[in-house]
Amino acid sequence: MPEEFFQYLILLFIIIFLLRILIKVRTSCPRKLKVYMLISCIFALLSFISQFYIALGNNQQFIIYFKPLIYLDNLATILFSILILYVLLRKEKLEFNFAYVLLFLFTISYIVYMYLAKAYVKVDNDYGFMVVLTTDFIYRITYMLIILILSSSIIIFLDYKYAVRVPLILLLSVTIGVILENILYLSNIRFFAYPIFSELLVILLLNYSLSLFKGQVKATSTLLRKNL
Repeated sequence: MPEEFFQYLILLFIIIFLLRILIKVRTSCPRKLKVYMLISCIFALLSFISQFYIALGNNQQFIIYFKPLIYLDNLATILFSILILYVLLRKEKLEFNFAYVLLFLFTISYIVYMYLAKAYVKVDNDYGFMVVLTTDFIYRITYMLIILILSSSIIIFLDYKYAVRVPLILLLSVTIGVILENILYLSNIRFFAYPIFSELLVILLLNYSLSLFKGQVKATSTLLRKNL
């Protein structure tokens, strides 16, 4: 089916792009952000690789065991959005330790929820096999509330004088897009098996944010050469 094939392409693109971001993290990401970025990217990769594997429909009896991995993209989206906001604010005095605290709290909450939540395997006519939580509605509402809080934070910081304003507006638009795509998902209006299009936009914006660091590294190197 065209929908299924398009889903394969999008998932493959996301996986390859995330691997590219991992390489960029190693070369241009500041040390204080590296562990955070590595963990977030691994969460996202595990999720999208699992979604791709399930979409292929192999070993149906094991699909249900992918439940803890499939929804990791939502956790990664939250973590990516926090990092992007931090980078675009360009607020040097703001410590990044708070993000590691949030990483720990969100990860523990996710593990506990996935341990307690039950799921079932659903066969979709367009996208094949899906693992769906029995409490999917509550899960999605909670996820959207967290994204809404992040969106509100972006609005608050839009007028901060050192912020990169246009990308911040883009981040706000993307987080609103995440909420809208999940609302459509709950309304059974789906473009993919899971809401991944808005998450792709978050990843693209993350890549742009990391390129700001690369530019800073080049500028510093040029300055050092001139001084020498």
